[in-house]
Amino acid sequence: MLAPRSRSSGLLPRYYALRGVGWLTDQLLLFLVPVFTYKITGSLAWSSLALTVQWAPRLLALPVGGLLADRVDDRSFHLVNDVVRCAAGLGAGVLALCAPRAAGAALILFAVVAGVTCEQILVVGEKLATRLVPGHAMTRAQSVLSGIEQGALLAAPALGGALLLLDPAEVMLLFSAMFALSLLLTLTLPRGPRGVARGGSARGTPLVRQIARDTAAGVRTIVRTPILRCVVLATMCVNLLLGTLQGTAPDIVVRVFGRTEEDLGTVYTVAGVVAMVTMVVVPRLIGRFGLLPVGAAAAVTMGMCFVGLGPMAGFFVFAALVTAFMTADSVFAVFIRTVRISVVPPEEFGRTVSTIFMLNFAPVPVVGVLLATVGSHVPLTVLLPVFGSAVLLVVVLLMLRLRRLMAQAPHGRRAGQAPADVTSDGAAAEMSPQRMAA
Repeated sequence: MLAPRSRSSGLLPRYYALRGVGWLTDQLLLFLVPVFTYKITGSLAWSSLALTVQWAPRLLALPVGGLLADRVDDRSFHLVNDVVRCAAGLGAGVLALCAPRAAGAALILFAVVAGVTCEQILVVGEKLATRLVPGHAMTRAQSVLSGIEQGALLAAPALGGALLLLDPAEVMLLFSAMFALSLLLTLTLPRGPRGVARGGSARGTPLVRQIARDTAAGVRTIVRTPILRCVVLATMCVNLLLGTLQGTAPDIVVRVFGRTEEDLGTVYTVAGVVAMVTMVVVPRLIGRFGLLPVGAAAAVTMGMCFVGLGPMAGFFVFAALVTAFMTADSVFAVFIRTVRISVVPPEEFGRTVSTIFMLNFAPVPVVGVLLATVGSHVPLTVLLPVFGSAVLLVVVLLMLRLRRLMAQAPHGRRAGQAPADVTSDGAAAEMSPQRMAA
């Protein structure tokens, strides 16, 4: 049952705050866990393994969360996840305080539990919007939510850099407090309907089989859409670089440059602030040059910065390259989100986007495993430029392919409105840089 319109004005600020807390805690977790693991263990293998351990359960939890959110009352589902992750943060923090030698294990276990529940929270948050936001206000609400999400993405590195000054136990307790805030905000929302529809396609279908069907349908949409194929592959390449940087940066700063994790936190803080400032001018850049040139420039810049990390010319050069990399990553995120909205057919959006998320981030745990096994045997001065050059070459080829596809596209209509036109290489999605920039 929809909330009355007279109450919607009071509900929306609480809903926005709830989503903001969810996005911020999630991004902080992804940012801090590898660095704190290295701070505790001093090992590249362990920090890389932490990258894998926190990502693999997330990817597995994403489709499960989508189905459960459709079958369970949204408010209750949110509350359960809030309670679980709040308890996990409190328990892990207390364990790390009482038994410092167990801090590393407590941190990784906390990352697994919190990561899974955060994915569930992000999924059910989308469902809450359909119940709490009146239909006439949905467009404006989605604009506000996009701004909040982007703000969390940009603020996490800056805030995370400052949190590196604290002990891991203190940070886990701080996370528990943020989860408790989310719990309190959830309690202020109205209850959902008691009888939650399971959906026609899911009725009577086993959970695992339904997950497999939805994922397969999402993969089919991606495979038959040339522009979407290129964008997903490019994003996977970019995330290969991002995951490698997250896994190796603590080791580079401490072992190569003789600095501390707190110095890396300063680098991330500066990079986050620069990225936030840059986002102010991104709409103007897209309006002037078009979406594809800006997105391609961002992807190539990330690749070139990553390759430049290999020679290890000095700490301040490293800091400048990381700042440029993270700024370009924020710009590239705008590009892929705009393409995704323009290309995916509305009737297939949910299952396709969840599959895109899984594919986009699937390289990250793979990178963690590779770094954990070969990172201590191959010098980073060799590994980073060779790996980065190979990925950069693939990214350039994908951007050139995208340019041809988008040049073939007629102007003036959204791709999602003409599925027949987006499912063959000869007639790409009906989407142009000018249309997408709008």
